[in-house]
Formats: sequence, structure tokens, C-alpha cells
Amino acid sequence: MKKITLLYILALTAGLQTVFAQSASLAEPGVAVFYPKDFDSIHTLPSLAVIKDLPKRDSLPAAWRVKPKFIQMDGKSSVHFDLNPETDLYGTGEVIGDLRRNGSDVTLWNTDNYEYGKFEGKQLYQAHPWVLGVRADGSSFGILADNYWRQEIRLENGVDIVSEGPSFRVIVIEKETPQEIMVALGELTGTMAMPPLWALGYQQSRYSYFPDTNVQELADEFRDRKIPADVIWMDIDYMEGFRVFTFDPKGFPDPKGLNDYLHARDFKSVFMIDPGVKQDSLYSVYQEGKAGNHWVQDSLGNEYNGEVWPGQVAFPDYTRPETQKWWASLYTDFMNMGIDG
Repeated sequence: MKKITLLYILALTAGLQTVFAQSASLAEPGVAVFYPKDFDSIHTLPSLAVIKDLPKRDSLPAAWRVKPKFIQMDGKSSVHFDLNPETDLYGTGEVIGDLRRNGSDVTLWNTDNYEYGKFEGKQLYQAHPWVLGVRADGSSFGILADNYWRQEIRLENGVDIVSEGPSFRVIVIEKETPQEIMVALGELTGTMAMPPLWALGYQQSRYSYFPDTNVQELADEFRDRKIPADVIWMDIDYMEGFRVFTFDPKGFPDPKGLNDYLHARDFKSVFMIDPGVKQDSLYSVYQEGKAGNHWVQDSLGNEYNGEVWPGQVAFPDYTRPETQKWWASLYTDFMNMGIDG
């Protein structure tokens, strides 16, 4: 009996939580930054999300309402926020499900999703470690986990963010309205350039149109039926063997002519570009990327490859300024075909 009791106690304590002390300060009015005691900037900084420095400008007000508890449990770093259960929660990135996220859990680990049912799959193409909270009186707060490791956001009992990586800092925004929260978030993470007006119009897209005559027929049907549409998207079938920045010589032999056809009917065209570049010794984009050391590498410094539409691919390392400049240069000839976006 004693042996069984001892085993039971060991099982209970195996995953025992260690709650870390923290430092907290105001970086600017309404924006607080929290650090766990064991925070080491070498693991998570510079930030891939926040574009501005967040120095300590003032002490955290005693009345600050949303405060984290940093926890280590089973080798994972996590943070917990106690919240009023009447608080509505939103955000958590590009996911399938309801707009109101209360009770949900989301894995921040991007994968393709072939189901697209309402509750099939917990992640899509973008991971946003962000939660927006709106209280009953309309006052609001935002929680940003400044961490790019694989993690989960659980919204069943307050907010829990559980990361498989080292301890991370958390940024909390407190404002009077959700609109003010989003303005403050944009100031932290940066805002996109003002899009052209047509980009806010009606978009027609699917997987996938082939050949180019199918696109022309589609454009004519929209106009003949007087269905509003501003943009037609070309998915990966326009490429030659799914190689980015190429055109299939049989299906899309005259891309400029196709775009002229669409423009004559008041359509804009968007041709999608994948970030997976086919591993092919005869393919100029792959060879240029290899020669310029532009591909993502593994921990041993070797080219990291994955399996995407073309087969084995390499991925541009967009964190390198040289890679950003090189990748942008590939669009010049491509856009000269009359492509709008």
C-alpha cells in the first residue's frame, strides 16, 4: 500500500508547475511588457513580430488589470492569464471556427488543410500568437506572445499560451476600445502599405484555372451575367511544373496577352507565388538561390528541404536582407507581363 501511495505522489509531482517571478514595465502608455525571471534574449530576440524597441519607460501601474503568470511545466514554457469569464475573446490567427474564440484551442504551427470544414483543422497558413479581449463594458486588451516557437493558445479557462521553446516575453495592451487596441498593435508590429483600391474589390479565385482560355471564358461569363468582379486569381497551374516565376508553355503560352484580355474587360490579375522553390539543377531560380546562400538552413548549416507541389523544394530565408532584395528582384520581369499583383 505504501509503495502504491509513493508511486501516486511521484506521478502527481512529475509535472509539477514552477511559477517564475517576472519583471514588468510600461513601454509606452497602455502598453506593458512582462519578462519571466529566466528570460534570455538570445533565444527569442530580435523579435520577428515587433518592429520597435520596447524600453522600460515607467513602472507598471498598481491598477493594471491583465497580468501574466509565467510557468514551467513538463519542460514547456507557458503563461497564464486569469480573466473574467464574461470577457469575449478573439484573434488566435488564421484558423477555422467561430469569430468568438472562447473555449477554443489553437496550435500555432502552420500546415496545409484539405478539409476546410468549420471545425476540421486548427491551423492554416498564418500563425498569430495574439488574443484580443473585449469586456462587457467595451474596454479591451490585447495579449501578444512575442515568440516564434511552436505553441498552443488555449482559451478554455482564461488564456493559456504554451510554448515548446524557451521562456518568452509577453506584451499586453490596455485601451478603452477594440479599435484603439488594433491601432496600438499596428504601431507595434508595423502596418502594410496602403493597398490599391481594386485590391479591396470582389475577388474570384479557386484551385485552379487551366488553360488560359478557361480564364478568358470565366471573365466573359462574369461580364455577360453582370456579376460584379474586380480581380481574377491564377493559382499554381499557370506555372511550368509548379516552378515559381515560370509559365506553362502549353497552357499559358502568352501571359501578357492573357492579361491584356483581362484588362480590356476591366479585370485585374493576380498570379500566386509559392515560397517553395523546386530543387532542380536546370532551374535558374533554384540555382541563383543556392549560389547566393538564400535558402533556409538546418541546425548543421545544410540546405533545408521540404515536400511541396513541385516535389523537393528549398525555402527562401526572408530574415536575411540579402535574400529579401534578391527575391524582390525576381518580380521585375514577371510583373512586366502585365500582372497586377
